[in-house]
Amino acid sequence: MLRVVEDNIKRKNEGTLDELNTLRMQYFYDEETPSDRNLLMEIESLRKQVELLSNSATQSPLPMPPPSQIDPNIAAILSTLMETQKQFLERQANSNVIQITSTNDTANSIQIFKGEIIENALEWLKEVERISTLANWCDELKLTNAISRLSGSAKNWQLTTGKKFNDWITWKTALASRFKRRITMQEFLAHQSERKLKHNESLVDYIYSKDALLEKAPFTIPQPDRISMIIGDITDEKWHIALATQNSNTVEELIDRATALDAIRSAKQNHKLDLLIHMMSNVVNTIQ
Repeated sequence: MLRVVEDNIKRKNEGTLDELNTLRMQYFYDEETPSDRNLLMEIESLRKQVELLSNSATQSPLPMPPPSQIDPNIAAILSTLMETQKQFLERQANSNVIQITSTNDTANSIQIFKGEIIENALEWLKEVERISTLANWCDELKLTNAISRLSGSAKNWQLTTGKKFNDWITWKTALASRFKRRITMQEFLAHQSERKLKHNESLVDYIYSKDALLEKAPFTIPQPDRISMIIGDITDEKWHIALATQNSNTVEELIDRATALDAIRSAKQNHKLDLLIHMMSNVVNTIQ
């Protein structure tokens, strides 16, 4: 009996092995469960803070907790996301700028500059600038395309002197300085008088070409004087008279008259060709 009492006291004070195991498992469970619960709470808190930052990137800024209340890990994530957002916005802004490199057609729209006395270097450079702005060329590409449109004395200048200048501003300043001499009125009148109607050239083509030449004059030429200069250099008398009697007030009106006359000229040339073929045919038949 005494033995049973002692065993019960011992069991009460110390517990059996099974009870100890049970207590150990319960202790383990009590220790682990709060730990898992805390971990889940931390993860949920982190998710909410990241979600809050993501929303702030696309919407109006939301109130943020004071820096002292932000977990260091969260602060690092916030910093990374903010930097990513900044880079994204910069790329988006840069994507709106279109850089056109060049095409042959675009570069070829620049007139050939020969450096002749009739040409105005400053006006030519303005035209290069205008086309460059429309095509959104950088200065390096602008310089390359401008050089490709040089000919004659201007090209020789580039081969000897211009090649020393590698930037657009310096190059165009040097070119303008070299070819800055303006033609005098007497020189211009003598130069333009050399442009006459060619034998196989249409009247319309001649008028356009002559008018473009007169546009380069160092002075403004009124429309009546332009018409007089254009007609004056048509050496074929019948077409000279035909245009002179039309009483055109502008070059455009003169071109309208010339279009009708070109049709007549073409018909006459075809008729002459038919007569020539007919005559040659008769000669061949006679020989046979």
